[in-house]
Formats: sequence, C-alpha cells, structure tokens
Amino acid sequence: MKKLKLAFVWDWENLWAQMITWKDGLAAAIRILSEEWDVKVYSLGEDVVFRHDYFPITLKPTSEQLAETILKEKPDAILVWGDFTRPTIPLIGSRGIPMAICLAGGNVTNYIAHFDLIFVESKSYKDRLEAEGRNVIQAFGTNTELFKPIKQPKIWDVIFPACFTMWKRHGLLVKTLAGKKGLACGWMRKKGRDTYCWQVCQDNGLTILPHVSSYVMPYLYNASKTCVITSTAIGGSQRTVLESMACNIPVVVMEDSDKTREYVEASGIGEVSLREPENIIRAIDKSMDKEVNSRKWILNNYSEYIYAEKLKNGILSIL
Repeated sequence: MKKLKLAFVWDWENLWAQMITWKDGLAAAIRILSEEWDVKVYSLGEDVVFRHDYFPITLKPTSEQLAETILKEKPDAILVWGDFTRPTIPLIGSRGIPMAICLAGGNVTNYIAHFDLIFVESKSYKDRLEAEGRNVIQAFGTNTELFKPIKQPKIWDVIFPACFTMWKRHGLLVKTLAGKKGLACGWMRKKGRDTYCWQVCQDNGLTILPHVSSYVMPYLYNASKTCVITSTAIGGSQRTVLESMACNIPVVVMEDSDKTREYVEASGIGEVSLREPENIIRAIDKSMDKEVNSRKWILNNYSEYIYAEKLKNGILSIL
C-alpha cells in the first residue's frame, strides 16, 4: 500500500543550534508520523540536507527554491508550522494540495485563505478562529520521552526557561525572588531593549544561561523546586508549562495569560497567580516543596503520541 506523502514546512531561517536542539513535542510528533507516512521536512538555510536526529531536513536558500522543491515532490498534503505571514505559504498554497498549519501564534489574517485546516495550541485561538468559521483542531503536546522526572538535588528554588524578551516579564519575575535562588535561561539578544530582560536577572542575583540544548533542559527542570512562568498571553510559554508538568515540577502561571493557565486549570495541578509580586510570592512558597504527579495528566492528554494522532486524523480529514 502506498504511503501518504506529507510535506512538513518549517520555513524559518534557523540558527544551527536551534535546528539541532529542536526536540519539542511537535518534532516528536512528526517523528511518529514519519514511522507510518512518507514525511519530508523542509526549512530555509544553506542548500543542504541536515541530518537531524529524528528525520532529515531539506534546506533551501530562498522560499522560491523551497516551494519549487516541495511541489516537485507532489505531496498528498502539506503541513506548515508558523504563522500566517510565512513567505512560502502563497507559493505552495491553493494548488490543489490539501494544506494545514500548526499555528504557532502571531498573525491570524495574512494567507489564512490557503489553509483547509488550522491546528492550534490554545483554546483561545480555537474559539477565535471557529467564530470566524474556520476549520480548527486543538492539537498540542510535549516530548515525554525527553521531559521526564530525573533524580537531581534541588539547586534552584525557581526556574524560568524563556527567551529573554519583554513579553516574558523577567522584570516581574525578579521582584518575587528575594531570598530565593533563581535560574533564567533562553535566547539572548545583545542589542535593543530586550537586553534589559537578562540584565535585570543578572543584576538581581539570578543565574542566567543562554539557549540550552533540549537534552539539558530536563536536568535543569529537575534540579529546580518550581517553575514560575511570568509570560503575558502574547508571550506564550505553553511548551514550558507542559515540559515542567511532564517532569513533575510544580508550575506557577499568571492569571492574565489564558494560554498558560489553561493546562493548570484543566489538570487542577499548579498555581494560577495574580501578577502582583506579593501574590506570586505566595504561590511560589505554596509550590516549592509540593510533590505533584502532573506527568500522569500530561501522558493522558498532551503526550507526543496524542499530538501525532490528532495531526494524523486532522490531515486525513482534508484529503
């Protein structure tokens, strides 16, 4: 029986370090799909085939070359990862090939008409797009084979893995950590206003680290007593919530972020705090020494296998 041919399009210009360490729930789900389907992954970069641990990634220097390569392969379906502004979308869309997108967030208007199906990570996006009459499925998950409990001494009271950018609100985080040990890690910018985010952590005694390999992150989570996520709704951080929960690390999220609090409210595990520092401090103190089994809930609801099954069924529904 002929295998279904799926083109997975990741048309971002990624740093090699980012591509090598891409092992989140989506990467794991695509790996699972590739065990049953003929899945080819495409991205922008030098004209090479990159040997990722999970699957080869075909790189092309421009969106035009990427689109030409994809269309020559004549896939049965196309799955894009990103937002609706990705430059390759109009070059491959509306050509008789069923097309879906794993919406990462951001713009929800530009090139949306090219898609037969939209996969979203958060209920807030699902509600918004369904109200517009779009075909939407909520599908998300984490890599539970990678993110799991590991026996570690508890070095940090609080960990916050997130790129150092303003909508992650590191300035709010540092106001909650007097007398506590904190670790913040993520992509750092050396210019512009986002430098404030890592500098304010450094100036207030937090350990700071640049982008950390996905293989290292579970060890850092498990060396921490709690994961505090101060991100705004704009700032996302849903992956951080699921990764922490998969490691059985208590999470504290902000009440004004519907995206992160969704999982805490659904599971009943973790703390949802008002964004005032005194409220966050209380939530941290309540969580730091608590033992949780949030992993069981993740395995039942947001594993890479559940993610892959939802992607599979969704794609089959538009063929």
